[in-house]
Amino acid sequence: MTVEQEYQRQVELAEWIDDNFKIELPADEKSLIAIGCFDITIEHHAAICVLIKAGIYASLFALLRSIFESCARGLFVNYSATDKEINLFKKDSLKIEFKELVSRIEQSIDANGSVLSQLHKSSWKFFNSFTHTGFQHITRRHKHGITGSVNYPEQEIIQALKSSGSLALISAGELAVLSGKQDLVNATLDKMLDYAKH
Repeated sequence: MTVEQEYQRQVELAEWIDDNFKIELPADEKSLIAIGCFDITIEHHAAICVLIKAGIYASLFALLRSIFESCARGLFVNYSATDKEINLFKKDSLKIEFKELVSRIEQSIDANGSVLSQLHKSSWKFFNSFTHTGFQHITRRHKHGITGSVNYPEQEIIQALKSSGSLALISAGELAVLSGKQDLVNATLDKMLDYAKH
């Protein structure tokens, strides 16, 4: 698959989410926080699509940690956080290592070794380097005297798109569950199964 093909697939996914998720959602405090996290994940995915189209890869890669964190934080609030932790979260004072946050989500939903821990294990250091203008990010800005976005390996761009799409779909799935609309839950599950084939 080429970058252009994967980009088109992600645009179609973003449009599908936008078309199907103008829905009523719960308004209790815990749900509102989780919904906000999931909605940010979906918007980051759409932003990544815009950045790809514009050839702005540095910002795209810098968003990978943010999209992962917003999805995971939504899952944590929805499934794992105590009332005390939710109160700390509301004050931007929740201090929990991201690896522990992922582990607690997986324990809560009985999904040890899920895509979350796999993504954390394989990509967390990579994501941090890109978010914080680390060496991994800098080395992709120049090659043989040429600077800019042309130096990002195509496979890394494709993987970034796929990962962001997966996180957007997880977030959409959570919104579907929170909405209580079983037809939307089923449609999102079908979309996930189809997405996983590519």
